[in-house]
Amino acid sequence: MKVSVISEAEMDFERKRGRFFKIYPRTDSVSESFYDHQYKLINALEELLAAKFGSDETFVSDNVWPNHGLKIDIGIAILSDSLVCCLHSFLREKAPDYAMTCLVHESIKRGACYGRFILNLREIAVEQNLKNAWSERVMAPDFAL
Repeated sequence: MKVSVISEAEMDFERKRGRFFKIYPRTDSVSESFYDHQYKLINALEELLAAKFGSDETFVSDNVWPNHGLKIDIGIAILSDSLVCCLHSFLREKAPDYAMTCLVHESIKRGACYGRFILNLREIAVEQNLKNAWSERVMAPDFAL
């Protein structure tokens, strides 16, 4: 799996152009069943993360957009090989054409945002701001910087 470090501006640009997940041009270009599917994915991901890591350190956004992306917020305490493997497995089994944008905070309840990473089945893009925390916590060869 490709792991790269990119700037915040580059991540924003690449997200908008569809590097990480498919983006539909208009909200009316997707069916109602598309949003139903997204809500099912959100609920399944929420249950999985709460069971594995506790609900105090994870938050899955229930905002849906016309794209194949999911957004989660996590506390820095759970950033690990285990988390990345869990998210990767979820994508592989339930949403192979999706990506996850993960915002990493000091904690879910308070504190600064360290940065983001985006994960799909092909790559992980880690924001430059998150590089040091990532290197300290994620050690698996497939996910290491």
